[in-house]
Amino acid sequence: MNVSALSFLLIPFLGALVPLVFWILKKGKVKNLSKNAQKLLNFQITWYILLCFHYAYALGLISLRLKLFPENFGNPEYIIFSLMGLYGLNILLIMINTIRSASGQVVVYQPAIPFLRLT
Repeated sequence: MNVSALSFLLIPFLGALVPLVFWILKKGKVKNLSKNAQKLLNFQITWYILLCFHYAYALGLISLRLKLFPENFGNPEYIIFSLMGLYGLNILLIMINTIRSASGQVVVYQPAIPFLRLT
């Protein structure tokens, strides 16, 4: 299921849709799947919110001046590097958690807003 989240590389919303479909189809058949699915989907939804914010800023739909990096925040280079950082974080966490899941360790996706609270 963790690897299926890499589908965001094709179309961004597939990173949550494919794992959701996988979880629905395999629910009850794989140990700890619901817990891992919740963590993965919460992270993917949080990532999409950050990505949408990033695109909205890049397209000029929102204007924001941060006091941390006021001279760099609107530069095209900064926008490209921050976008690469968002995608890199997603890929890195998916790969780390795929390895952790395969070795029986607890899956950790952070930052993640707890949208889904499954039992």
